[in-house]
Amino acid sequence: MADSNANTSENNATMSATLSLGAQFESLDVLRSKVQEQAITSHVELRHAKRDRSRYTVVCKAEGCMWRLHASLVSGGPGCMVKAFHDEHACGGASQLGNKEATAEWVATRYVEKLRDHPMYRPKELMADLRREVGVSISYKIAWKAKQLALGIIHGDHAKSYGKLQSYCDKLVASNPSTVAHLQKTTEGRFFRMFLAFGACITGFTHCHDFIGLDGTFLTSKYLGALLTATGIDAMGGLFPIAFGVVDAENEDNWVWVLQNVHDCMASVYAITFVSDKQKGLLPAMELVFPGCEHAYCMRHLDANLKKKCNNGEFIRLFWVAAYANTMSDYDTAIQGMRVISPATTDYLLTTSPPSHWATTHFKGKRYGHLTSNIAESLNAWLLEARDKPIISMLDIIRRQLTAWFYARGMEGKKACESLGDRAQFALVANVEKNLREVGNSARQYRILPSSDMVFEILTSTKTCVVDVCTRSCSCNKWQTFEIPCAHAIAAILFKRECVQSYVHKAYALQAYCNTYSGVISPIVDASEVLVIN
Repeated sequence: MADSNANTSENNATMSATLSLGAQFESLDVLRSKVQEQAITSHVELRHAKRDRSRYTVVCKAEGCMWRLHASLVSGGPGCMVKAFHDEHACGGASQLGNKEATAEWVATRYVEKLRDHPMYRPKELMADLRREVGVSISYKIAWKAKQLALGIIHGDHAKSYGKLQSYCDKLVASNPSTVAHLQKTTEGRFFRMFLAFGACITGFTHCHDFIGLDGTFLTSKYLGALLTATGIDAMGGLFPIAFGVVDAENEDNWVWVLQNVHDCMASVYAITFVSDKQKGLLPAMELVFPGCEHAYCMRHLDANLKKKCNNGEFIRLFWVAAYANTMSDYDTAIQGMRVISPATTDYLLTTSPPSHWATTHFKGKRYGHLTSNIAESLNAWLLEARDKPIISMLDIIRRQLTAWFYARGMEGKKACESLGDRAQFALVANVEKNLREVGNSARQYRILPSSDMVFEILTSTKTCVVDVCTRSCSCNKWQTFEIPCAHAIAAILFKRECVQSYVHKAYALQAYCNTYSGVISPIVDASEVLVIN
């Protein structure tokens, strides 16, 4: 026990990590944090008798307990020294599981690294861990506040993040040439909306299918808003992020602005097919910005709307049959069956969503079998972790994920090319090669009746199809839909003794996949000025 003035030389004493008479600390704040930590782990509550810029006196809150500590600045500060210390508690400790010293700030500091590794860490989990590890209970309110403070330590302040956004965009473009980052502000100089498309994504899309999924998702950060996305598909059928728009709401004006930026990034826009859920304001925006492009409606979205009017399993099944039908007769049969079950709902469908936007037989664009907006929605699921972050942290999470994505897929394509050697320049991606082999086995069993060098009648055990090799079409419509020869087309091509792979669209080529991910998304130089480094 000690209870006297310190005799240790103030100039010669070293900084201490423990509470003791004569111990020196970098500042009064550091000492206060040490006292707070010991009070919590020792299960006692304290009362701060004096706390100003130069002195700090704290005593035990329990009546009659002599525990006391007094410290003051050394030589004008900022360092301080413990001048008086009675380190024994005569009380039995706190008479409750809670402790007022266990503030949200203290809890945030203790668990910030855990939240860094596990962003979905919940306040209730934090409460349970603190009780198990330290033996202290805190309220849900404190746990929630502690999580927000810890996330602020990790990702920065929401308001300040907007203030640094222009600098972030400038540095992003400087590190990634050809990247488009447009930031719009209100007349008062406040953030209004922004558009971002990495140069590597813009270039990479030129080697993908001419197909883009559009979608929007709500942001759950402090200032809310919406994230609008444009997503393509690569040669393997994987989603390929193209562009992002951060806006205050999902409406026509914002969709027009984002789509105009997407339009300006594209080398050619006339052959692009779009698919969407018909989000608020999107339809008129599409007509204005991409008037010559086909726009498909997501089948799952239409399915959900129809169920609200006619929740009949057979009706919904026939709707999907109509959508996938490859011939007009099959389409008409399915629509007639729907009319028998619910004429009103069928009329509602055809009036509000003409078949030219969803039925395979009527749709003029290229969907490559994608009848839903799953590619765009899959991207939104991937963005789930980023949606509640300050805007710069959100954008940098996107950048880092894309960096990893481009590197991993680029290496995958490179290894595939190296394994094939000289054959790589003629090869298709693995899943298409596999499909051709499987379908080709059936094609060899068909009867083939040539009408000319280019037109063939293909007879199977169930139907007859007509293949035109010159126009790359088959009456079953599958060749036109996927731009991969169907079994009937393969039979005709084999009859001609030609290479089946040469009739596959170039977007399925292994080299196209490699070119898609040949770009690099680089880290930001001098990022510490605008980012909280994770």
